[in-house]
Amino acid sequence: MINPGAPGFVYSFFPTREGGIGSDKKWHRPLIGLSGDCAESAYILRPIEEDTIEVGEDRSTKYALMCEIKCSSTVGSLAVGYDDFYTSVAEQQSGYAKIYVPCYEQDKVLVFALGSGEDEVDD
Repeated sequence: MINPGAPGFVYSFFPTREGGIGSDKKWHRPLIGLSGDCAESAYILRPIEEDTIEVGEDRSTKYALMCEIKCSSTVGSLAVGYDDFYTSVAEQQSGYAKIYVPCYEQDKVLVFALGSGEDEVDD
């Protein structure tokens, strides 16, 4: 059940600092971050790239749930940044988005780093 304070604010952002231009040199739609507020979760939505669309349907509105971040407390406003943080402590790929999720009653801010999905190999 969704609580009265949900959903919270919506944020659009790109997975990398470079923005919406992918390695294929084509424009890509942003991800969407949704603060669940009193639903006690935050949600990240990804664009769906479909080849077939219904007549009169707007392709730019097609998104699917990429992940749900369960906080077990009220979720505040999300923040997104692209700077690296404490590289000696946390593995991360430079230039990818970091998502900050405040969980009020837990007195925590959860931090998630996006990446390419591929392991980096040290030379």
